[in-house]
Amino acid sequence: MSPLNILLIFVPATVIAEHFHAGPVVIFGTACLGIVPLAHILGVATEHISERVGPGLGGFLNATFGNATELIIGMMALLGASELVRQSANPGPDKTAAELLASADQLIRVVQASITGSIIGNLLFILGLAFLIGGIGRERQRFSPKVAEVGNAMMTLAVAGLMAPSIIYWLDRFTQTAESRLSRETFIHLSEEVSVVLLIIYALSLLFSFKTHKHLYRPTDEAGDQDEDRHAHIGPLWSMKKSMVVLFVATLFIAFISEILVGSLEAAGKEMGLNPIFMGLVIVAMVGNAAEHASAVIIARRGNMDLALNIAMGSSMQIALLLAPALVLASTFMEKTMTLVFSPLEVASVGLAVAITTVVNLDGESNWLEGAQLLSVYIILALAFYHAF
Repeated sequence: MSPLNILLIFVPATVIAEHFHAGPVVIFGTACLGIVPLAHILGVATEHISERVGPGLGGFLNATFGNATELIIGMMALLGASELVRQSANPGPDKTAAELLASADQLIRVVQASITGSIIGNLLFILGLAFLIGGIGRERQRFSPKVAEVGNAMMTLAVAGLMAPSIIYWLDRFTQTAESRLSRETFIHLSEEVSVVLLIIYALSLLFSFKTHKHLYRPTDEAGDQDEDRHAHIGPLWSMKKSMVVLFVATLFIAFISEILVGSLEAAGKEMGLNPIFMGLVIVAMVGNAAEHASAVIIARRGNMDLALNIAMGSSMQIALLLAPALVLASTFMEKTMTLVFSPLEVASVGLAVAITTVVNLDGESNWLEGAQLLSVYIILALAFYHAF
């Protein structure tokens, strides 16, 4: 039994807090804590199914469901924003149409910030913590330079595509007059087109990882260690029926708790004095990736830095190539459309995170000091987002 399962007590606590209209901070806090063990259970169920169906399809399932929690939270936020837009057509006595539309815009910003926050968090926080904890008591830990090289290249290309609409948007804002600036519809269409390209690249990366070049991700001298770590993590193998039931139930609970979390997010942020971008970039991103954080650190502590590196960088690539495009395309069927236009600070922070990770990974070795350095950069960026908005 995972220690994270203790946090399951916060699932009914969230329902009780919502039912009795507790303060928004209480509801938001219990929802965050409740999602963490549910995300862990979802991941474990996926791993059990992967073991049953074989390495090819299993790898695809792990990649697809790896960030299911973040996808569900993002979808709930998009649906919440669309509902606010619908309400603005016939506003009630509590909020005006302008206030409802502003709240919808804030939810979209939270979703966007959670995307950049997940990428930054995986590259700097998860990897930094894995290097730090795994390096304690060891002079160095080695990992495959080939795996790191492929991951660095894919991450650079993914982020370049993801951030292209933002770069074009801000260049247009700074160089054109109000009359000649590109319209919002232009960036909606650009975001949709870029999303399709990113999804194609994601599909090709799966083919590369799980079919044509799978040997790069399972080095011969460490394949046994990777199997041992995975089996130690998931325990005795479940039946397919049990795995599917657990996967389905965990997904339903995550969707339900995510809806409560999204509903309390704006009010909780105001009460805590936190801006929407910081809420999405740090808190929501942390909640969605908490289970992966724990897995990567535990595996790094056991000495398998190859697998820990794959978790951190693989999750970032899934965010950039799958989750973000999926949310953009899903929003086109809703009243409130999301684009891939991020703030300049977000663009700079993601680029910085990718650059630093690439430099650190070049030698195929890690130590606790490099972990501390990555964590320090993450803290500095978090502080920048806290004060900048």
